[in-house]
Amino acid sequence: MSDEFRDLLAWKRGMMLVKEVYALTDAFPDSEQEGLVAELRRSSVAVPSRIASGEGRMTDDEFVDCLSEARGAALEVATQLTLAEELGFATEESTKGIHDLIDDVVGLIDALSDSLGSRN
Repeated sequence: MSDEFRDLLAWKRGMMLVKEVYALTDAFPDSEQEGLVAELRRSSVAVPSRIASGEGRMTDDEFVDCLSEARGAALEVATQLTLAEELGFATEESTKGIHDLIDDVVGLIDALSDSLGSRN
């Protein structure tokens, strides 16, 4: 089994994102467990999962497609965090570090995608 994805900084930061989202959503109301909590967790888990999936693909083009999905998932998390703030489940202060981490992950995904695109 290939686990080279574990060496990718984008994957490592994606894993950090998941942990931060889980920690934040632990404090959300019970009424949101099947709503916004589930969506935030699902979207955050998709980020490193899509990166790992892409690394295991047969071609660079397939990898880039998976990276695009990971990027989209990261931006879903950003949108859902903003919604959580607007609904009063989180504060800007409590989500700032996660938003910063999302920016970092998106930049790393973009760089990785660009490097794969230049190999074709």
